[in-house]
Amino acid sequence: MLVVLSDLHFVDGTAGEHNLAPEAFYRVFADDIVGVARSKAIEEVDILLLGDIFDLLRTEQWFEVAIDARPWGRDTQACLEHADKILKDILEHVVERDGKRVIDNPAIFRFFREELPKRLAEVGVKKTTIHYVPGNHDRLVNAAPALRDRVAAALGIDLAGGWFPNAYRSERYGVIARHGHEFDHLNCASSAKPYDDPKTTSELERRRRDYAEHTSIGDVITTELAARLPHLVRTRLDDPDPLLVERFQEIENVRPLSGILAFLRYQARTTGERWKAIEGLLIEAVEYFLGLDFVRNYDKEHGLFPLGDRDADIVDQIQIALRTLRILGLEPTLKLAEKLGILPRDDAEDNEDEREAALREPGIACIEDPIRFVLYGHTHGPRVLPLTYLHSPDFKQVKECQLVNTGTWRARFRQTARRDGFTKLQNMTYVLVYDANEDRFDDDHEKPPTLEIWTGSRKKYFI
Repeated sequence: MLVVLSDLHFVDGTAGEHNLAPEAFYRVFADDIVGVARSKAIEEVDILLLGDIFDLLRTEQWFEVAIDARPWGRDTQACLEHADKILKDILEHVVERDGKRVIDNPAIFRFFREELPKRLAEVGVKKTTIHYVPGNHDRLVNAAPALRDRVAAALGIDLAGGWFPNAYRSERYGVIARHGHEFDHLNCASSAKPYDDPKTTSELERRRRDYAEHTSIGDVITTELAARLPHLVRTRLDDPDPLLVERFQEIENVRPLSGILAFLRYQARTTGERWKAIEGLLIEAVEYFLGLDFVRNYDKEHGLFPLGDRDADIVDQIQIALRTLRILGLEPTLKLAEKLGILPRDDAEDNEDEREAALREPGIACIEDPIRFVLYGHTHGPRVLPLTYLHSPDFKQVKECQLVNTGTWRARFRQTARRDGFTKLQNMTYVLVYDANEDRFDDDHEKPPTLEIWTGSRKKYFI
C-alpha cells in the first residue's frame, strides 16, 4: 500500500505559527492507515511525502542575514549554512501552553520515523518505507549534503550520501508522482525538462542540482512580500495588536488567491485609523521587493505583459499595483486589480498547467505502460481528474488514467458567504494506492492498482 501526503509546510514559527499539531496525525490519519493495513492484510507500506514538507521560505530568519546570503543572493555557501540553521529550527520547533506541548514538530517526525511503522508492524505489516520528494518550498534540502543528511535522519531514510529524487515512479502501484511546481513558471526556475530520462548517474545528479539551486520569483514573493509585510507590521507599528499581526501572517493561506484582495480590504476596514500606517508599510514592502537585484533582473528578462495574459509577468503586475496604490490608495487599487484579473479566480479547481503536464507524462498515452495515476501536490487543491480512457479494439484490455492532486494539510482561509469576514479551516488530504493484490474482491480475477483519496476539514483551535 502506498500512502501519499504533500504540502505539510512545517515552519520555524518566526513568521507565524502555521505548524500542525501532533493530534492531526495521531487520531484520524494513523487510525485509518493502521485499520486499512489490518483489514486488507497489507504486508508492505510505502509512505511518500510529496514535497513542501519543510518550508524554508516562510520564515523571518532570512531577514537576519544580508541579501546576498539569501536564496536570491550571490553567496551560495552563506545561504546554505543559514538554510541548514532554519531547517534545524523547524525540526526542533515546539510551542508549550499550560505545561503541554501544543505544537511539537519533533514528535511528528518521530511519529513517521518510529511510531507509525511500529503500529503497522503490530497488525502484520512486515516493512514500512518512507520516501521524500522535495518541492519548491523545500528545494534547498537537495542543495547541500548537510541539509539532505538532516532530513534523512529526521525521516529515517538511508540516503547513503545521495540525493532525494525529484519524482517517484512505481510500476507496482501504477504511479508517477512529482510535487508539481515544475510546471508552474512562477515557482520553478529550472531549465531541466521533468520528463527527460537521465541516462547516467552524473546526468541525474545534474538534474537534481538544477532543481535545487535555481531560485524562482515565487521564492522571493513568499519571503520578501508575504513574510516581510507582517514582519513590518509586528516590528514597526506602535504597540501592534497580536491578533492583527497573526491575521497578516495568514495572507499566504487565503484561497483562492483572488481572495487575498478581499482579505486586505477586510483588514483595512477592521483596523480603522491604523490602516494608514499599515498602508505605508505595504508600500515600503513592495518597494523593497521591486528594488532587489534578483527581481529587477527577472523583470528585464520577462519584458512587459499583455493585460489578461495568464502568463503575465508578475513583477510588472506588482509595479502597476504599487503606482496605483501611491496615487489612489488601497481601496481603488484592490478594485482595479480585481477588475483586471491580476490574481487568478481559482487556483485549484481547474489548473490548466497541471492538467496539460499530466497528459504529457511518459506512458499515459500507452495502453501497455503500467502507469495509471499521476500524482501532483503544490496547488493545495485536492481533486481527481480523468485523463485518458484507452482500450484495445475488442475492449478486452482497458486502461484508465487519473490525475490526482494530493492537496494540503495547511490551514486555508476562505471568505464567508456574506462577505463579512474570513474563516479558517484546518485541512487534511491523503491518498492511498493499492497494488493489484491488495484490494481484490475476487481472488480469481486480478485487477489493476486502485486508488482512494480522502479529504477533510476541521474547525478546531489547536493553540
